Amino acid sequence: MATRVGLAARILIVDDDPVLRKLLTYLLTEGGYAVAATDNSAAAMRLIEREDVHLIVLDVVMPGLDGLLFCRRLREQRPTLPILFLSGRHQCDDKIAGFDAGGDDYLGKPFEPRELLVRVRALLQRQFWGTPTSTDTRIRVGDLVLHLSDLSVELPNGRQVALTPTEMRVLHCLMRNPGHVVTRDFILEHAWGFDYDSTSNQIDVYMRRLRRKIESDDSRPLIETVRGVGYRISAPKPSGLAARPNAPVAALSGAV
Repeated sequence: MATRVGLAARILIVDDDPVLRKLLTYLLTEGGYAVAATDNSAAAMRLIEREDVHLIVLDVVMPGLDGLLFCRRLREQRPTLPILFLSGRHQCDDKIAGFDAGGDDYLGKPFEPRELLVRVRALLQRQFWGTPTSTDTRIRVGDLVLHLSDLSVELPNGRQVALTPTEMRVLHCLMRNPGHVVTRDFILEHAWGFDYDSTSNQIDVYMRRLRRKIESDDSRPLIETVRGVGYRISAPKPSGLAARPNAPVAALSGAV
């Protein structure tokens, strides 16, 4: 896959299993990607600091700094870099821990090579083409403003908070439909781009993450859970100014 400037997307593999690193390097190289690989988090961080990386395939259990801690630290510096966890630990709690740490996707070992390539392609497509190219790339609900161009949300108090690509797509689904219930299936389809188990807890993880980012302790909840159906976002109380209507905005790829 090429980036917007025509160069091959660069993927970093971080896994301490040399056989798996070799297999992943082969699969992704054959898939048309530029690939770098390392066996530890420290080396990965050094590489990210000096080279362009468009996606990380990250193991969880590694010597030294494990994948979850590495992901949390990396999110402080690169909040929008897509991260795909690839791990032998793939129970529900393990996946929730991965998403809570800041991961965008989670695939268990052993894996089907075609599924890995589909997930990588989906993450990269959203990274390079998921943001609208129109001149108006904002969605406003009351005093809450989603900035699609730089993956951030402006809160009613004026503070701007960075979002991961998946957080942005989830919030986008809600803010395009203010006051209306958005079903779990719709969010899963449009935020992840292909079939997921609708009973998975991963969507709940992202809703918790978004609530922590956009809701203050002394304000009423902005994201409402409608049990058995989905979620609804309501406009925050205006901060001294009348709420303005939503500005027209080009839809994200696949969104309604």
